[in-house]
Amino acid sequence: MTPGKNNQDPPSDAVILFDGVDTNAWNNAETWSVTDGFLIVGKGMISTKEAFGDCQLHVEWSSPLPAEGTGQGRGNSGVFFGP
Repeated sequence: MTPGKNNQDPPSDAVILFDGVDTNAWNNAETWSVTDGFLIVGKGMISTKEAFGDCQLHVEWSSPLPAEGTGQGRGNSGVFFGP
């Protein structure tokens, strides 16, 4: 692994799952959308098309202020690990 040239650049071996443009790396993302570089939640769960084993995960997400609503609508990251 080689670090990115700048702080915001991913390492050389990074697998980019969301590039701010599309949902091509995901299964079941037909109802999800991308607006202004953000992934907008749709119905149901999405999962990566690629399977992963041991990994280092870097996630950037933002929680709404104030957190309104209930359940997932309150800003849950929605990151689940499992088979």
